[in-house]
Amino acid sequence: MKRVVYYLTANGVEPFTKWLHKLDRPVQARLLRRINRIERPGYLGGHKPLKGIAGISELRDFSGPGYRIYYGVDGDYIVVILAGGDKSDYRSMARKAGEYWQDYLTRKRSGEHA
Repeated sequence: MKRVVYYLTANGVEPFTKWLHKLDRPVQARLLRRINRIERPGYLGGHKPLKGIAGISELRDFSGPGYRIYYGVDGDYIVVILAGGDKSDYRSMARKAGEYWQDYLTRKRSGEHA
């Protein structure tokens, strides 16, 4: 069984949650249900690894503007939600998620709670 955690920047901001709160409540609820399903054994649904950004994958929601949830997998059991966006900001958010992932790994190696 997987456990979902949300990435925190060094100054305590959750980028995904910050983005999510800008969306309408029904969209927020749908995306959170999507994330909650990750914790079910064997259930990631529509997802794919990002090309050119090691360790990052995206959960895809094809409604509206094509929402994306960027995440990394830490070991066998932890899914780290890094950022969110839609198809219009795909490149910049994917790159940002890659930066967040590298920060998470660096802080984890140094023993800092990431």
